[in-house]
Amino acid sequence: MIDISILMPVYNAEKYLNETIDTIKNQSFSNWELIIVDDGSTDNSKEICTKLMNDDKRIKYILQENLGVSHTRNVSLENAQGKYIVFVDSDDLIHEDYLKILINSIEKNNSDISVCNFIERKISNTGNIEDINREFYPKEVMEMSEMKDYIMDFGNSGLLNPLWNKIYKREIIENNNITFDEKVETGEDFIFNLQYFRKTKKISFIKEKLYYYIRRNNNSITYKYIENMYEKG
Repeated sequence: MIDISILMPVYNAEKYLNETIDTIKNQSFSNWELIIVDDGSTDNSKEICTKLMNDDKRIKYILQENLGVSHTRNVSLENAQGKYIVFVDSDDLIHEDYLKILINSIEKNNSDISVCNFIERKISNTGNIEDINREFYPKEVMEMSEMKDYIMDFGNSGLLNPLWNKIYKREIIENNNITFDEKVETGEDFIFNLQYFRKTKKISFIKEKLYYYIRRNNNSITYKYIENMYEKG
């Protein structure tokens, strides 16, 4: 039985794939599978992913025509075998204990989802790096009924919207037919999370900053969504 399925959409990510996947291969927790779904890349992503798959049997690679990030995420969900689901973007980095701490948190607290803090790393054209700590830790575990008192702070912290700072139970996703809305251009992650939270009874939080969300010249799906969130509503 695979404990964790790591789902990664890829589109023209040749510059970052090896470094990102190295941080997955170097995890202190080893019972995982990585499902890469390539959304019709036109660069060398296919060659890089094929080599990675041949080198490590835990890595699975699926190539499809360009159908958008929501379809790509749905394909990865359909192919997941793990008890738990995590998402990693193809140009970000993860702490070596990312998987270990996430799975320990959700199992120790018998929660339905666990959320970790993260570092937002801005890299400018000139290569300057600025790290911003994104943190929300009201307490280690709480019933979802308590969350109404914290929801504004959770949203403002930046920890609510993303997929990649959370660990989900695949059983909850499958039993409730939670999928990504393929008609939505941006914000598919936030909509997915709202669907999931509706089926969640208990949530746990992790103090450690385990994910490095990289913003290169403001060029990232998540960042663009946050910037346009209220305009598009």
